Amino acid sequence: MLKFLSLLALVLAPSLAFAEVSPQQRAVEAVIADSAAGWNAGDVARFMASYSDAPETSFVTEEGLVRGKAAMLERYKAKYDFGDPAKRGVLSFESVDFRLLDPTHALYVGRWALAYPNGTSAKGYTSLIMALEPGGWRIIADHSS
Repeated sequence: MLKFLSLLALVLAPSLAFAEVSPQQRAVEAVIADSAAGWNAGDVARFMASYSDAPETSFVTEEGLVRGKAAMLERYKAKYDFGDPAKRGVLSFESVDFRLLDPTHALYVGRWALAYPNGTSAKGYTSLIMALEPGGWRIIADHSS
């Protein structure tokens, strides 16, 4: 019986380790979830609140590099109609990986998806470098495809 319990503990231990989520990961995922909620409500300011106000904050897509929150906001407004849910779509994220790089920086990797009322969708991956700022975790570098 002792051998069986020891073997069971060895088998279950790795899955229990993966089930643990750090407070930092929970906080970062809460920022990402609130950003998606802002998008889905058509509240572009709430969506953009997840990004740092630092001028060097960057966003990279297949279209190139955008630097600074104001330029990023203009890009989003030009590409998406936040007033029309049919054109904006419903945004969701699924966490793929999280790494705390140091006490104030983290890497979040996720799958994003936009679902439109007409049944079409868009999806891809995002890698976000997050920084712990006085107001909480904020995106300082976003690479999405």
